[in-house]
Formats: sequence, C-alpha cells, structure tokens
Amino acid sequence: MKQFIVLMLLLCSELVYGKGDSVMVRNLYCSKADSMVLFVEGNNVIQVYGAGVSAAELKLKSLDRALRIGDIKQQGDTLTALAMPYTTAKRLRLAVVNKKTNKLYKEVSFVAATIPEPKAKIGTLKDSVVTKKELLNQDNVHLVFPNSLYSYPYRIQRYTFKAQYKDKNISIPVQGLFIPIEVKKAIKELPANTVVSFTDITAMCPDCAGRQLRDIKILVR
Repeated sequence: MKQFIVLMLLLCSELVYGKGDSVMVRNLYCSKADSMVLFVEGNNVIQVYGAGVSAAELKLKSLDRALRIGDIKQQGDTLTALAMPYTTAKRLRLAVVNKKTNKLYKEVSFVAATIPEPKAKIGTLKDSVVTKKELLNQDNVHLVFPNSLYSYPYRIQRYTFKAQYKDKNISIPVQGLFIPIEVKKAIKELPANTVVSFTDITAMCPDCAGRQLRDIKILVR
C-alpha cells in the first residue's frame, strides 16, 4: 500500500509539473543565470539542459520574428544555440519542444538589452583619487560593461603604465592583465599627488580582434 501511494504521488507530480519544469534555459553570456536577457549586437549563446531530459530529443523554436535562433548544437547533456535579438521593444519568446513530436516542454520570454561601451578597470578601485596603498593592493586590469549583465569573456592583452614627476618620465609596457612587480615598484616611489595613467589598453576575446579601451587616469595621494 505504501509503495502504491508513493507511485501515485510520483505520477501526479509528473502530470502537474511535467518535463518543462525540469528544463533549464539561460544565456551563457548573461552574468545572472536566472535572468532572461539577450543582448542586441552581442554574443548570445542559449543553453538548454535539465534532469530527465535528453538534449538529443530537444529542439528550439523562435516564436517571434525579432528573435533569430541558429547554429544549434548538442554538447553532452546540453543543447546550445546562437541567438540574435533585433529589438528591445518587446519580449522575445522561445519554445523548447520535442524534436519528433513537437510537444512543448517549455516556453520562455527573453528581454533584449543594448550593450554599453566597455571600460577598463583597475582591480576593485571605484574612485579616480586613491591612496598609494589602495593602488598597490590591486593586482590586475580587467574589462567591464558598466551597469550591464553582459559577460562575454574579454581579457586584457596589454597596456602601458605611465607616470611623470620632477625629472622622471616613467613608461612601462605590460603584456597581460596583471600588474607586475616592476609597476608596483614604480608606484611605491611616487611622490604624493602624482597622476598615473594606464594607456594603450587592448582587450581580446576568444573570437574577435583586439579592442582598444579608453585610458585610465588616477591621482595617487
């Protein structure tokens, strides 16, 4: 009797919730997995996966002309597809259906957002006026999209650290994103109220050409 009750509960759960509730949909390049956001003129990769659902049995279908889906691939237990939204004016619906029967597993609505101009940032610094200790505590230069959930993996490839005071004109080219010992040594020797610059900042991503970012100027107290 107990086993029968358990079986009935499981069947009822399947009827009430269905497979759709176990299917997860997200944009790989949205920094919050539970936010249904696509980015106009951005790189969007939709991932679909779930417990008890094989990626081989799924297909994706755009329900709005303003949302284009392409390059659908199966990678293990995950279905991936490129997505391109053409408007930010309305929600963009996507259906996850059975490849053979066309049965609907899940329908989600995305919103589209534009991508702000990327900026370079020094570690966790938020101000352009800092103490020497605050600057020395930073260890990298990285790219951010201000006030955006867009998280395409750009990486700083190179930059130049510059400072000028008295009879010294410092210019240290750096390869990579980290702030090396040579630069930190130069920072330690700075007199108070010196302006330092991080210039010629170039960011790279997995499948794009180098992107030049605006200089960063910091007043070191």
